[in-house]
Amino acid sequence: MLAGVLDREQGDMTGTEVMRRELDLAASLATLAPVWTDLTRACSTRRHEVAIRALLPQGDWQRFREDAERGTLARLLRVAELAGHDTDGVIRHAVGKRDFAGARSIAAVLHGRIQRIVGTPEPVAAPSYVARTPVIDDPVNRAFAFELAAAMDARAAVLGQEAALDRPVWALSILGEVPADPVERADWTRRAGIAAAYREERSWSSETDAIGPAPERASPELRASWYAAYAALRMPELDRETRAATDDELLVRRAAYQREAAWAPQYVAGDLREAHLAEDACRADAVMAWQQADAPRDWAERSLARQQALALSSRAQQAGARRQALEQIAEARVAWHEVTEPTRQRALAADAELRRRHPGIDLPPLHPQEQHAAAIAAQAGWPERGDAEPSASRHTEVRPDIEVALQAAIRARRIIAERQRQAHEDANLESDDLMRRRQAEALREADARRNAVRQEPLASRRARRQAQPDLEPEAGG
Repeated sequence: MLAGVLDREQGDMTGTEVMRRELDLAASLATLAPVWTDLTRACSTRRHEVAIRALLPQGDWQRFREDAERGTLARLLRVAELAGHDTDGVIRHAVGKRDFAGARSIAAVLHGRIQRIVGTPEPVAAPSYVARTPVIDDPVNRAFAFELAAAMDARAAVLGQEAALDRPVWALSILGEVPADPVERADWTRRAGIAAAYREERSWSSETDAIGPAPERASPELRASWYAAYAALRMPELDRETRAATDDELLVRRAAYQREAAWAPQYVAGDLREAHLAEDACRADAVMAWQQADAPRDWAERSLARQQALALSSRAQQAGARRQALEQIAEARVAWHEVTEPTRQRALAADAELRRRHPGIDLPPLHPQEQHAAAIAAQAGWPERGDAEPSASRHTEVRPDIEVALQAAIRARRIIAERQRQAHEDANLESDDLMRRRQAEALREADARRNAVRQEPLASRRARRQAQPDLEPEAGG
């Protein structure tokens, strides 16, 4: 009988162990955070809607109460509140801009106005849950919310102490070893505790990746915890915007640059350099030929020399015309590069982040010309570096179509001019008119964005190869 007790399966727990586990679960942020989130969001929504009701006419308020977009507006206001905005002032400004005559959804119109005021707000990296607790008018709810926040901060302190003892890989890889100095150790423990609190709140269990990508924007309170953890770990500020983006947002940034790259003028720097050299050589040959033609000779020799000089002069003019066309293409390329630089940098950062999150991911090239150039090289049969064939002969095999490239450059100039004109008009538009036009543009781009997002799930090349059936070779192959 005693042996049976001693051989008790490890899955069975004593009453004391069960009580300890239940107590730990009750104190866990996975338990406390949802309660605090629901309470603070409900109180925040109630306070914001009281402010909106005080500013709307009775009829508009009745329409607002029945509006299906109220939840989306409430979430935006909570996000703005966590970002440090004066939401009461934002509401007053948004409601007072214009009446809501003709609006199908008052909440949607307010959402658009507030979005333009606050932009795409991101939470302030407040280090404690108490600091993230909003103003609550009801004294009972206020006391409960701050009591919950204090318990959550106490839990974060406990998790920091545990991290200092257990020395997890994710903490050591960023914060370094636990210092021996008491002051430095306390700071290390506080920072690790904030990150560990977020990990427990989100149930993030990676042993090497401290906090992972940021949560969806639909969870502003959890996203605020991620920002607090990011700041506590002293991770690079320049990378935070990219790390905070979701996979879908990163794919959309890549797709945005791919659309920009579709109208890029051809890169002709190498061709332009060769065109300058060719023109100089042709002109030098023509000058030499004319000098020889003017030399004292008989009539037949002089006539032949003049024909050669005319041919060389014509070739020099053609080389000059080619050089001028290539200069126009190169200038258009520089202008395109300057206009699209912000989009390109965001896309490059997004591409790097996607590859970091999903090693082996198979993504299309950011620039369509990368595939086109590879195809041309394959068709031309260019040798590898180190082969005996000189580079000049490889270049002569494939030349850019000057007329096509020049037309693409002209089109790019028109697109840039149209964007500049549109930006000037946008500066003079009323905000609601601008919102309607932006919404129309967003609808036109919806298909492209969906295509970018539909690249999920993100599969590696190896996974895709394994998913393909084995094919038998064709007869005679």
